Amino acid sequence: DGAHVVIDDHHALLAFVTRTSLSGRVPLIRVGRFSRVPEGNFSPLRAGGGGGSLTGEARVKGVLFVGGAGPDPAAVADDLAEAGLVAAADAGLERALAMSVTPDLVLGDFGSLADTSLLERFPADRVLRFPTDKDETDAEIGLRLLAARGCDDVTIAGGGGGRLDHLLALALLFERERPPRRWVTDREDVRLVDGEAWF
Repeated sequence: DGAHVVIDDHHALLAFVTRTSLSGRVPLIRVGRFSRVPEGNFSPLRAGGGGGSLTGEARVKGVLFVGGAGPDPAAVADDLAEAGLVAAADAGLERALAMSVTPDLVLGDFGSLADTSLLERFPADRVLRFPTDKDETDAEIGLRLLAARGCDDVTIAGGGGGRLDHLLALALLFERERPPRRWVTDREDVRLVDGEAWF
């Protein structure tokens, strides 16, 4: 059981899956109209994993750790196993290391990183520092850098915990020209689905 929300912006579908148990029907919400899906088990569509997409095109997998509450290691185990590049944005480094993952890149202004001595574990060329006064969030920078390095199938891990500003900032990443394919927090699993999808 869980609450599932699908938002259709005419370009993609986002499937929000919360792991908390709720009673009643599973809601389906589309921009401009509201409807419901039938009761029963909900299986999120896996998009882009395993080196392929819904159209059969090869994808290069990347994982971006961000600050905030994140998923259990098992929830992103497949993503990490398939990833060609792993990055950590600011406090996302703490989450990555807690999961015994050593990122290939560490980036941000590090204003949210509680223990900046963690940066000393990495060679200087793998730590990308940015000013605090900037026009992008650390997550946006991370997504851009992964895209520049050829990753077109990115999973974001973290960003939960209930802060509305973090929620909105990460949700807006799906409006970008090259959005992430998946976003996983401690309670939600958000997936980008190309074209039409049935649940």
